[in-house]
Amino acid sequence: MRFPGQAQPYPPAQQKRDQALMEQVALRSITAYRRPLRPRRSDRILLVSAGSTFEAGPYGETLAVKDFADLLKTRFAGVSQFVYDPQQADAFKSGLEQAAATADYLLVVSVGRGRLSEAETRLLKQAFTLGKRAAHIALWNPYHILSLRKPAFVTYGFRAPTLRALVKVLGGARARGSLPFKLRQNRVNL
Repeated sequence: MRFPGQAQPYPPAQQKRDQALMEQVALRSITAYRRPLRPRRSDRILLVSAGSTFEAGPYGETLAVKDFADLLKTRFAGVSQFVYDPQQADAFKSGLEQAAATADYLLVVSVGRGRLSEAETRLLKQAFTLGKRAAHIALWNPYHILSLRKPAFVTYGFRAPTLRALVKVLGGARARGSLPFKLRQNRVNL
């Protein structure tokens, strides 16, 4: 069986307009949770995340955390990465403490569709106990904020326009989105 559609030309000017629209939509959707602090332009930022590349989308899309770090470098003075294996998160606790020692600000990024494991949750929560300014970035899965319960920005996605919008929000643009659920004490209402 052949697919009846045929690829149509996608002019560069239209691509540019579409990318701008996607970034605008992403900028409107990014949500602040518990008033997260933003990094200062001069801060040494440590990006804490699982894996260097991971499968994120239902169609096999991947996100290279290095791509996000590179985008951050366009706006902030110093960006380094601390990458851990989510399957062995407990083994990275001392490494996280050492890496954070030279940072001013920690961006604690949770990734993927599924729930965070207990070990990964413990590691990410540890980042908030190291005496540094920090914010959680929930890429794609907004429910990750329920595991950490720390100040966060929720993006609902991981593609380039969303990451560019996130860098703008971290740089001071207003986070105008709203959560797709209501939090009441310890319950979530969908």
